[in-house]
Amino acid sequence: MATTAVKEWWDEGKHKEIAATYLAIPDTDNYKDDKYAKQAVDNLKRVMKLSEAMPLGSKYIEVSCKDKWEMCKRNVEGVNRPIAGYAKNWMHVDGHHYDIVMCPPWFLVDTPDQLYNTWKDQPQGDISMDYLENDAGKLLHEFMHITFISEDRPEIKDKLYQGKRAYTAPVIADWVLNYKARAVDVVANADSYTQFVNAIHFKNKFGFLPPPERENPLKVNKECYDGGNRYVDKDLAEKWANDFCPNAAEKYKQGERSSYDEQYAEDKPDHVEFAAKWAASGRWSAAVFEDKCLDVLPDLVTGCDGASRWKTGGVSRFQDGDDDIYTFMFTPKHDRPSPVPSEAPGWCDVYFKFPAPYNEFYIYGGLWAGNDHGQGQLLPNVRRCGVVTDWEFEYYEEPDKDGYEWKAWGKIPIGAQQWGCIANAVKDSHGPEITCGGK
Repeated sequence: MATTAVKEWWDEGKHKEIAATYLAIPDTDNYKDDKYAKQAVDNLKRVMKLSEAMPLGSKYIEVSCKDKWEMCKRNVEGVNRPIAGYAKNWMHVDGHHYDIVMCPPWFLVDTPDQLYNTWKDQPQGDISMDYLENDAGKLLHEFMHITFISEDRPEIKDKLYQGKRAYTAPVIADWVLNYKARAVDVVANADSYTQFVNAIHFKNKFGFLPPPERENPLKVNKECYDGGNRYVDKDLAEKWANDFCPNAAEKYKQGERSSYDEQYAEDKPDHVEFAAKWAASGRWSAAVFEDKCLDVLPDLVTGCDGASRWKTGGVSRFQDGDDDIYTFMFTPKHDRPSPVPSEAPGWCDVYFKFPAPYNEFYIYGGLWAGNDHGQGQLLPNVRRCGVVTDWEFEYYEEPDKDGYEWKAWGKIPIGAQQWGCIANAVKDSHGPEITCGGK
């Protein structure tokens, strides 16, 4: 298998996508100029020529099922996960010694031909490399650990990815394609060679390249909350959803159970929480996590509550059977006028405070300016009426009987036009179209 892989990849220029997936070699026409491609092919060629290239002063590579170093019972990845084999490089007075021991689990692994015969009549979508682990590949893995193979090149070990040894096609493909592992590390990892050679072998056998793991799309369950008196403006919620997802992706770690949430406009009427939870069994990379988050959270904003401007929130669950693997939630947190008014409440008035050289203005509102103490739009729009002094803005703990959630007041220059100016400031701040004065 190694001979075929070298011949077709290096001599015939085939399988560049496989080298990119399992060896982190660039998928380019000049890949042979890459130093790590040369390192990888030299290692594989060394395996091919073992019978004619044993070093002077060495004994031989002994392959045995006798656990002479008493390492077969080691639990490499945890309890009840015994190893299939191990390699041992050692020195004696008579020279170098190289031992490969295949442990009892190895004898239970199918051969490549047995696996091909098992899967050849199955639907293509059911076939993936994680179901094609075989005895030849596991033996090659151990050979790659022999220092005679790597010679003066970096010794080939079992590298770690996310705290575990980088074994199997799905793990190595994720390490390379999503984590963007460095080629210097990938070509110094034993199982990278196993998966590279396996992939070429089974691509030739099946006539197509099986993916690293079988596609098993998670079921998406979307639930819109049932309304009530907690809701938030659609435009604000959509903006915050898009802000949240990149932050959540930075906290996400594949293979770890955790959660992350952020509060927006806390202690204000537009207070909303965005949250994500994930199970340890989730296999998404951080990039996929962010993409999925950006798909479903804005959809919970725009896709619930019909065409209403006011959004009551929801949750999207990515499930494997009945198990929640990924969960994304959008939850308004503040009580607001109920039922939702047909238009945003608002009232304003302006008073001439003779003999003082200014007018006082008062503005009451609800369902607008609910997240920023009026700093974003209301105050800038009021400033069109002149210099604003003694500006104050106060949120209520709950809406009053008229549906007002806050009040603002201050002073502006004297002028007969100020009633209309303040009314325009209200309208231009997403408030109602009203006339200042009267109640």
